[in-house]
Amino acid sequence: MNIQSRKPSVLILMLVVSFASFCGFLMTPALTVIASSFQVTVGAAQLVILVYLVGYAIGQLIYGPIANRWGRKKGLYLGVTLQLCGSILCIVGAYAPSFDILLVGRFIMALGACAGMVIAYAMVSDAYPLTESRRVVSYLVLAFAILTGVSTSIGGMLVTYISWQSCFWFLLCYGVVIFLLCLLLPETADLSKSKPIDLPTIFKSYGLILKAPVFWGLSVLIGCTATYIYVFAASAPVLAIQNLGLSAASFGYFNYIVTAGYFLGNVFTIASARKINEKTSIATGILIATLGSLILAGSFLSGHLTIFTLFFSGMLIFLGLPFILSNCTATLMSIMEDKSNTSAAMSFMNVACACVGMVLMSLFHRHLSEVVAIIFMVLVVLMLSLYQVFRSAQR
Repeated sequence: MNIQSRKPSVLILMLVVSFASFCGFLMTPALTVIASSFQVTVGAAQLVILVYLVGYAIGQLIYGPIANRWGRKKGLYLGVTLQLCGSILCIVGAYAPSFDILLVGRFIMALGACAGMVIAYAMVSDAYPLTESRRVVSYLVLAFAILTGVSTSIGGMLVTYISWQSCFWFLLCYGVVIFLLCLLLPETADLSKSKPIDLPTIFKSYGLILKAPVFWGLSVLIGCTATYIYVFAASAPVLAIQNLGLSAASFGYFNYIVTAGYFLGNVFTIASARKINEKTSIATGILIATLGSLILAGSFLSGHLTIFTLFFSGMLIFLGLPFILSNCTATLMSIMEDKSNTSAAMSFMNVACACVGMVLMSLFHRHLSEVVAIIFMVLVVLMLSLYQVFRSAQR
C-alpha cells in the first residue's frame, strides 16, 4: 500500500492528539469549587486530576496492541466511546452528589480519551518520513498548546457563569464531535501485518522497547515536560484563586499568557525544524524552561508571588517545552521499529512522570508553593542530566 495515499488530516490529528489533555485541563479552574461542593480539602479535590492521570497512564499501554491488531481507527472508536461513558458517569457523580462516582467517571474518561495521543503519533509515524514527521509532530504539540489553553479558559467561564457541573456536559458534547471526526480519518496501519493480541506477545514487544537505553532517556525527558504541564495546571488555579484573589474566569483569561508561550514555542520549533538539529533544539528548550523555573521557584520560596511572576515565568517554561517534546518524540519514534507500542510506552512514561508530581502535590498540598518549587528544581536537574547522556550517546 502506498504510504503517501494514507496520510491523515493533520487538522483532525491535532484535535485527536489533544483530546485527553483537553478533557483533563477543562476541570482545573473548578478545583476549589469542587472542594467546597463535596466538603473536601483542595488536596482531595486534586484527586480529580490525579485519578485522571492514572487512567491516562494505564490506557497508554492498552491502545498500542489494539491499534496493531485491529487498526488505528478501531482503537480510536473504542477510546472515544469510553470517554463518552466516563463523561456520563461524571455527570451522575456531580448531581448525586458522590465524589467517589465522580472519580470513577474521571478514571474511565481518561482511559478512553488517552487513545488519541497514542494513535495520533502512530498515524504520523505510519504516514510520514522522519523529516516531515518532525514538522507534523510540532503541529500536534502546537494543537496541544492551543487547545489546553482554550479548555482552561472554557472551564473557567463555565464554572463562573454556569456551574462546575456544566464542564462534564461540555465534555460529553465534545466527545461526540471527536467521534464524528474520527470517522473521516483513513486507516494508516497495514492490517496485513497485524499482530495478535496475547500476553506473551505484548510483554515481548514492551520488553524489547524497555531494553533500549534511548527509550528511557528520551521518554523521561518527555515525561519531564508532562510533569511541568500538569503540576502547573493543578497548582496555578489554586494559587491564583486563593492567594492572588482571581476568579475562575479571570484565571482562565490570564492563563492565555502561558498558552501564548507554548504556542510561540511550537511556532519556533516548526520554523527551525529544517534548520537546526534535534540536539540543539532540545538544549534550547531546556535552557528556556530552566530560566522560567528559576524565576517561579524564587517567587514561591521568597513569598513574593504576583500575577506577573506566576504567569510570566509560566510562559517562559511553556515556551521551552515544545522544543523538548517535539524533537524527543519525533527522534524516538524514528529510531524504534514497533511504532504503536513505542508510542504507547512513551505516552505511559510521559503520564507516569506527571503522576509522581501530582502525588507529591496532593500529599503536601498545605505547602503547595514550596512543593511546586522543589518539583520544578528537580525537573531542571533531571533534564540537564538526561540531555548530557543523550548528547554523549549521539556522538
